[in-house]
Amino acid sequence: MNKKYPYQRAKKKKYYKKWRDGVPGWKKRKLISYAVFLFMLLGWLAIILAFIIGVNKEYLLTSIAGGFFSGLVFAILPFFIGTALYMRWNLKYGAPFSAMTKEFLLATEYGLEFGYVRKVWNDWNMAEVNRRVVFRIRFAEIEFMDLDQGSNICTIGGCRGRITMYDDPAMQAYQPYNSYELSPNEAFKFIFAFRDQEEFVERLKSEINEGVWGKKPDGLI
Repeated sequence: MNKKYPYQRAKKKKYYKKWRDGVPGWKKRKLISYAVFLFMLLGWLAIILAFIIGVNKEYLLTSIAGGFFSGLVFAILPFFIGTALYMRWNLKYGAPFSAMTKEFLLATEYGLEFGYVRKVWNDWNMAEVNRRVVFRIRFAEIEFMDLDQGSNICTIGGCRGRITMYDDPAMQAYQPYNSYELSPNEAFKFIFAFRDQEEFVERLKSEINEGVWGKKPDGLI
């Protein structure tokens, strides 16, 4: 029986943040980007205060408006710097999950299929393009599998698991850009941000070989 598990964006956001906050170095970078935003707000406020200090009441509104727009001009640069730093570090420290969007999960009578869309750099047209990445593995070929209850990260490994990247993000035409099989002890991971998690776990336990569930190879976290 085939079943597609509905994706839940709020669930992904919750567990993604929880996992990312534990990545070494992320909190320090987040504080730096927040400090840039704080500098922007304090500078904006200081400019407004500079415009209104000592001003007569009849010119107060005009002075506030002048300070507001002058501060806005000042705030543009630190705002873009803070935003750029946050986005860059979020992609770096949130990898690989930060690059996954529009995820889907499908369980068939033979195995599992997980897919997502990610942006990649295309050297041919010198631009970022969307590509669909699909991971497929048969139940019988799963060698280790685990769903961490704290982070809700699903880890699947098997030497015949196949990861394929398609040029067509809508998958209207199967035109593989590249494809490869997992090597022994290599794992594929994703945040389980889908509905009916308990049903998914029970189905997997009934389909995969005994002893596979909760098993991880040495050295894999």
